[in-house]
Amino acid sequence: MPIWISQDTVTADTPRNHSRTAWLAPLKGRIQAAIRTYVQANPGGEEVTLAVFAAIPPADVARLLPRGRTIDAGRRELGLRIPLELIEMYGARQIESYRRDNGRTASPRRTNRDWPRNYTPHRVVLAAAPGAAPGTAFRAGFSGATLWADVFESWLAVLSDYRAAADDLGWWHGSAACTSLLTGAIWRLPDAICIAPAPTSLPNTAPGDLWFSRDSESHCLAIRAIYPADPAAAREATRRTLDHAAWQISGEADHRLVACFVLPALSGDSCTTSAAEAIMSAAWEVAGPAGMVRALGGDDALAQTARDGLVYPGVMLIVREA
Repeated sequence: MPIWISQDTVTADTPRNHSRTAWLAPLKGRIQAAIRTYVQANPGGEEVTLAVFAAIPPADVARLLPRGRTIDAGRRELGLRIPLELIEMYGARQIESYRRDNGRTASPRRTNRDWPRNYTPHRVVLAAAPGAAPGTAFRAGFSGATLWADVFESWLAVLSDYRAAADDLGWWHGSAACTSLLTGAIWRLPDAICIAPAPTSLPNTAPGDLWFSRDSESHCLAIRAIYPADPAAAREATRRTLDHAAWQISGEADHRLVACFVLPALSGDSCTTSAAEAIMSAAWEVAGPAGMVRALGGDDALAQTARDGLVYPGVMLIVREA
């Protein structure tokens, strides 16, 4: 089953691809203008390639073709140039491409036209927030990016400190442990207070698993954890879990949110960083307007240690407004 993979993980930005498409340099401004227009009008849209082809007809490409190149070759190389321009404009971490479930081979979609006959979908998925930590993403429509950039950065620091001090991985121990570490991360932030579970006796709070306040605004979270073994299970469990938690939480908090810890649970033989990446990418694909941060321990021997026959190589935290 095809999955969305970040260009930061599997990239089209290679010397070979730049060399193959260098002859298209005179069209660079028009390609970027078409990309910018499409992305502004369609946040998170998947047909940016079609928008570029609509803006640049075959005749304009044919005029630039190097000797010996066919128009079919020109069509393919224009398609290849688009992710290079996307990466230049937005950064590799902000671009996802649709790939087969091996995570590497492109998964094209067919069209009912000749220009192009098929295309690889790409999308801009990150709206960068000030101070966002590596591995952090925010989708358009999620209003708390600046606050959660701080929370996520603190959470990554807590995971690292716990790993160093306890020779242990905090995410191994399930939802309660993950909630505890998130609580600790929030307490580290200036002017933040936090308690878990959320007490209903406080004013402006809602039933939930964690309550915190910062900058005179209260936040209440319903927190869940899932343990998918493959991308299809990650999509289904993430969608179901976030929707169900949003339905359950209620009350008068300034902000009501749902949080889901995604913990890939792999057998020892199939545990690879790319397998965990694919599961996390699938979960993020269905999250909707949300914020996300993840930690992978692919180079950590402890993260590859089997527990009860399974390996838990990383964790993703998705936060969405209820």
